[in-house]
Amino acid sequence: RERIPSFEQALLHAKGRIKVDVDFKAEGMEAREQAYALIKRVGMEREVLFFLYDYTEMPALRALNPNISCMPRARTEADLHAIMAMDMCRTVHIDPSFEGLAVLKEARKIGYTLWINTLGEVDKQGIQGYKDFLKRFPDVTYIQTDLPALLKEVVEK
Repeated sequence: RERIPSFEQALLHAKGRIKVDVDFKAEGMEAREQAYALIKRVGMEREVLFFLYDYTEMPALRALNPNISCMPRARTEADLHAIMAMDMCRTVHIDPSFEGLAVLKEARKIGYTLWINTLGEVDKQGIQGYKDFLKRFPDVTYIQTDLPALLKEVVEK
């Protein structure tokens, strides 16, 4: 029988080992404030990427603690330009449906880290799906997948 760890237990287990992508589903600033306080209390401010579905929330979260990095979502080229203009983060999550790929090269050139998911359709397509995906998004830095061994195989070839 397995026990699901608390958020604090998960953070402490990851501390010093990996960056944690906190994909926060709860609405409301109070819950975010509690999460930020816990992240600070366990000393993981520099080891967390706080994923934001709405990049316009960055100023409020940065006001809570500028040491916790936000990773806002850019659904469109206009979103990415707005995020870069705000100059509050260096990691951006883009969607696989993202168009205007030239701006991704521009973002990488000026120091942005680009994060993207292959979860769902791309993972289901296997090796050819990954090859096509990597060809389309050569400027991404991090790829989140449910099949890391298969993706690694494609990347290493």
